Amino acid sequence: MEYIIKKIKIIIAVSFLIIFLSLIVLGHNNIGYTGLGQMMIGLIGILILLFIYNKGANSGGN
Repeated sequence: MEYIIKKIKIIIAVSFLIIFLSLIVLGHNNIGYTGLGQMMIGLIGILILLFIYNKGANSGGN
């Protein structure tokens, strides 16, 4: 059961990564504050995913 939950978490994380990367790419095409806002939301989302990943990696090591 843990294996299935772990795989589901990976699938969700990858889907969020694709969404945040697409926000950055699409925001680059828009000129102005709306494009900047899209890119910032994408960047913040990627940083949150990285924080969650590092939090899990650091707690398992010790």
